[in-house]
Parts: sequence; C-alpha cells; structure tokens
Amino acid sequence: MTSLLRLLRAGSTVGRAQAFGGLVGRAAATPTAARAGSQGVAHRGHNSHCAWRWGARCLGTAPSVRMNAPPPPAAGQPSPAEAVPATTDPRGMVENGGSSSNSTTVTGVRSAGTGLTEVTWEDGHAAVFVSAWLRDHCHCAECLDQATHQRSFDTATLPDPSSYDLEWAHGAADDGVLRLTASQAAVTGESRNHVIELPMAWLRQHCHADYRPPRDAAPSFAGRPPPVLWSAESLRGDTPANGVPEHLAHLPAISAAELAASPATAGPRLRDNLHRFGVAFISGLDVTDAHRTTDEVVRQFVGFPRETFWGTLWDTAGEALGEFNPEKPPDTAYTSLPLNVHTDCTYLRDPPQLQVFLCETAAESGGETTLRDAFHAAEMLWRRSPRAFRFFCETPLPFHCVHDGVRTLATGPPFTLRHPLSPAQWEALFDADGDIGPMPELRMVRYNNDDRAPFSSLDRAAVVDFYRYASLLLEALRDPAGTMEVGLTPGDMVIVNNHRVMHGRRGFADFGARCMVGCYAELDEVDAKFFAG
Repeated sequence: MTSLLRLLRAGSTVGRAQAFGGLVGRAAATPTAARAGSQGVAHRGHNSHCAWRWGARCLGTAPSVRMNAPPPPAAGQPSPAEAVPATTDPRGMVENGGSSSNSTTVTGVRSAGTGLTEVTWEDGHAAVFVSAWLRDHCHCAECLDQATHQRSFDTATLPDPSSYDLEWAHGAADDGVLRLTASQAAVTGESRNHVIELPMAWLRQHCHADYRPPRDAAPSFAGRPPPVLWSAESLRGDTPANGVPEHLAHLPAISAAELAASPATAGPRLRDNLHRFGVAFISGLDVTDAHRTTDEVVRQFVGFPRETFWGTLWDTAGEALGEFNPEKPPDTAYTSLPLNVHTDCTYLRDPPQLQVFLCETAAESGGETTLRDAFHAAEMLWRRSPRAFRFFCETPLPFHCVHDGVRTLATGPPFTLRHPLSPAQWEALFDADGDIGPMPELRMVRYNNDDRAPFSSLDRAAVVDFYRYASLLLEALRDPAGTMEVGLTPGDMVIVNNHRVMHGRRGFADFGARCMVGCYAELDEVDAKFFAG
C-alpha cells in the first residue's frame, strides 16, 4: 500500500502530514508560515542560489565556505557555459570574436549600406554592425532592466531591418556612451524617436565576429510515445477527466486522489501525458507545506529534483530567498510583470528538461499561466518560411544570466533536430514544384528573448538573418490561437517539458499574492519510470 493511499485514509491533519506530507486535499491557511517551517525539508532553499558549490560538485561534499562565484576556467579551456565573477559591466563579457583593446572612445559613425552601421574608435579600429542589433541592445533604462540585465525591449517591434539605418545623435560623449537615432525617414513612432544608448567599451567588446563556432551533433532518443502537437483548442479534449475541477477537466489532468488510490495506473498516465503533450496537470494537492508536497510528488511520480544555482526548490514569492528585496529581484520571475512564453535556463549548457509548478496562492486578478507547444509553433514557422526554420535549426544563439555575483553564458540553436540534416537533405525536403514536405522531427527548443545575449559569436551575415527572421519566430511562438491560458488555483500542479512547451504568465497587481513553488527535473527519470510500467 503506497504512502499516498495511507494518506487518504489518515483521519487527522497530523496523520496526513506524517503520511507523505499531507499531499492531497487541503489548502494552507497560512502558506507563508508553512514555507518558513519547511526550509529544511528536502531542499536548501533559494537563499543558496548564488553559492556555486564547487566542493560539492567536485568532491561530493558540502564546502565549508560559501563562495560568491566559481573560479575562472583554466586558460585555453573555454566552455559553452561559464560562471565568472561579475566584476565588470554584466553585459561586457567578451565572447569569441570580441576585442580586448583598451581604446574605447568612439570617434565616428556612418552608414555601411542599407541596414548596416559602421563604428570607428579612436585607435582606428572600425566595425560594421547590423543596425537592428544595435537597437535591440540599447542599454537605456527603458530597454534594459538595470537590476537584472534582462531585455525589456520587445524585438517583435523592430522595423524592417533591411531599411533600418542609424545616425549619431551627438551629445555629451564624456560619459562613454554612444547615442544613436534612426535616420530612415520611413521609420516612424518609437523606433524613429528613441535614442539608443550603447556603452562604448561594451560595444567594442562585442564587435561582430567573422566566423561561427561549430555545432555539436545532437544525440537521438527512441522509444517514447510520439508527440502530439497542439494548439490551445486542440489540447482540450471532449471527455472531462474524472475528479478534476472544471478549469482543468478537458486538459491532460489527473487528480491527486486518483494518483493516491491507483498509482500503478495513474502514474504511467501522468507520464504518458508528459511524453505526448509535453505538459501534465495534477489537481487537488495539499499546499499546507507546498515545498514538501512538490518534493514528494516529483520524487514518487517524476524523478529527482534537480539543483541549480537557484536552489533545489524555489518559490516565486521570494520567501526562500532569505533577504529578498522586491525592488531588486534577481529575475523577472520574482515580479508581477507579464512574461512572454519562454523556456527556462537557456543560459545553461544543459537546460533542465522538466519544470514543475505547484500553485500555493493565486492572485485575485491576473496571473494566469500561459503555455505554448513550441513544436507546434515550429511547424507554423516551417510552413510559413522554411528558410527561417532552417536558420533557427542551424544557428546557435547565446543566452546569459546575470545576478548577484553569478554570470552564466551558453549557446544553442532555438530548434534542435532529432537527426541533423546535411545541406543535400535539406534541399531534398522540397519537391520540384517548390512544395515542402513534413517538418523535420524536433528534439529540443531553447529560447528566451529576455535572456538572449549579444551576438559576438555570430558572423555579420548570421546577425542579418536573425533580424530578418526574428519577427517570424516570435509571431509563431506567441500565436494567440496556439497559446493555452489557464488560471491555476491553490493545489494545482503543472509539469512541463522545458525542451518543448514554453511557459509564461499574465501580469497581476499585487506581488506576493501569487506564489508558485517549483523545481526542475529530468526526463531521464520519467523514461525510467515509464518504461518500467
């Protein structure tokens, strides 16, 4: 008899708490107090998010001294993902192709052709930038969050990059900031009047490279149930799930009571939902101690919570952060701002495959969770522009995270194919009449527009192509008809395949009123449980 079944039969609050943490059925009267009492249960809490445990990673033991950042990599040993002390401009990391010259004063700006801008420094060094890239990386407070260094400017609002030209907005240059404005008469609105601010030293460090790094071949996986691509409408089934509240009844959802009563059949169905749809819901979980509930559900039905520098378990209200200052959040997740759909941890070389959210408290208005099947979005892009699809399959983009002494950088293409294609194989996807065949099978999606780093590792042609195709990508990812919106209530858990299904949220008014407790996990453990039955 499982601990969950014993839980259902426990007749008291104490009995439920002792039997598997009281997973089923009760909402917490004082969730904040419950969180405070659970910090030592199966997780270290978010207050350790910036302590990279090098002793634990290398020796298998916890270090006795907390470090603010890891030691730098050995000379000549670059890594796809790095963590370095944040002792300079957090966006001043020199990627491949950057310059380390001490000369940082710009002395000239001129057009280098349609959509291109040449910048010259006082030592004579000149670099040609894609003008749209310069706009996209404006450092002013309106376009770049000065605390988290995340992009506030929406790339989808850029004008046509092929007709976007810039000119020098001459002003005070003694502050080391280059200021540019759009010079194209056809450009109107914000893009025409906005003054682009770019630190000269930062710009020198991020001159476009003349080469692109090689791509790694992706491994192949077999044996999983085939994915069922979905839109907001098609994800909703005709037959409601048993014992599931109305707002989840037509989604791939299972009740906590069913998991407790029939884990041998309900558990595999939960994992089957994850494989087929990339998302699975559980309703009716107990949130008296939401951290413990999350940990125990994941361990019994999913796998092992994965620890990152965010901790093992975390919550979006910041309770586990220790000395949390809502005025200077470490990430936009710790705000009440709306978030466009994205995948998490794009800045890690190996982003977690699963993300788990348990709703502890919900906002009175707003805060709805948004979900988007990025495989479905990729198919939309494939049908609309195969060239754009191919570009985002073959071009590794950089993503980074900057906060509280930690900086990470990793690169990867937005779309990773299950089986990489040769140029001849790409061409074979088109017939003599120009029609396209089925979309090549995807293995992984990696994209967060807010965490995208400068393109110093891309050549100029690739940067031009990115801005040519970026609006097509973002339109597909944010397609309203494809985006599922659901208002989670306390006790609802959603598990998403972070390599396939993107998540976001609507904005809400009162920060702290909505709290999601969550963790990361891996599909490998789900596969092990799935194939074991």
